Amino acid sequence: MENNKEKKIQRLIGFTRNEKIGLGALLILIAASPILFSQFSTYFSFENTGEIGDTVGGITAPFVNLLAAYLIYKSFTAQIRANQQQRDDHKEQMEQLNKEHNFNYITNLFSLIKDDYYAHNKIDSMSNLGYIYRRMISIESQPSFMATNNYPKSSAPYSIDFMKSEINARIRDPIQIVKSQLLNISVLTQEIKNSKLDKGIKHFYRTEIEKILFDMDLWILLNPAFTKRMEDLEIFGGFLSNSSGYSHSKLYAETISKMGYKIRTQLDG
Repeated sequence: MENNKEKKIQRLIGFTRNEKIGLGALLILIAASPILFSQFSTYFSFENTGEIGDTVGGITAPFVNLLAAYLIYKSFTAQIRANQQQRDDHKEQMEQLNKEHNFNYITNLFSLIKDDYYAHNKIDSMSNLGYIYRRMISIESQPSFMATNNYPKSSAPYSIDFMKSEINARIRDPIQIVKSQLLNISVLTQEIKNSKLDKGIKHFYRTEIEKILFDMDLWILLNPAFTKRMEDLEIFGGFLSNSSGYSHSKLYAETISKMGYKIRTQLDG
């Protein structure tokens, strides 16, 4: 790393091969010009000039000034390049810091979502959505409702309104859990999409999220036939919290699916 910085500095303040040749020739000319013009020139006569120092100074001054002007130009150019390089290095450093911050944020967010999901993903040995699905379809027949909801066979017949009320009471918490989990996953998928993480890291998180989606039985929310059955049976009735939770969960599931995440189907078991 230090060697790379030293090489950058050398490139900023160094001279090219042609510049070195030109500067060398100019220095030689400065040193040799007094002799060339005073001893070997037939066109110039210095018999009537002043002191030899003034003569040498007058002869070399244009070349020295030219050299000084070029060195000033070179120093300004190097300074401009150094400033630009400093800005580029700062930008690169900030991008790297942002990338690390983004990676840590997504890692922590995924860990929280994963821990929360596996702490609340099962009820009666099935997924929350599987539990909701089973309770909802049980209303299609009284025997199924009684068996699913653990009512004894000797129980008196129940009205449809009573069964809907019982179902909604039992699925209230699971629906809210699914809604919360899918909202968090939806936020995570958006964060991953908008991040500048490497493709390999994005692929890793996509795979891990799909494992959770596979375990959730998310196909239930995306199954048009099941949705139609719920609408026809008017399962939710006046239970607005359940109706809202189900609708929002379905919306989050559709958003995640449209982003290309694979959803487990009913045929996957």
